[in-house]
Amino acid sequence: MKVLMGMGALVLLMACANAASLLLVRAAARVREMSIRYALGAKRQRIVQQLMVEGLLLGLGGGGLGLLLAQRWPRCSSAAFRA
Repeated sequence: MKVLMGMGALVLLMACANAASLLLVRAAARVREMSIRYALGAKRQRIVQQLMVEGLLLGLGGGGLGLLLAQRWPRCSSAAFRA
């Protein structure tokens, strides 16, 4: 059981590293967009607000999907292991 939990923790760590990498690449790609917005007169507060709202929506969406999968997973997995 400890080996299985260790493997699960390792997979979770790999997923977190992958998500961090994807967010870093996404942020680097958006530097040009933010520079253009700033040059066109957008206030720094508005740009930060936009980024915060986007992050919040992504987090809520991911959390909601995670809760939905966590709720449905026991039924799906128990049916698959019975077969």
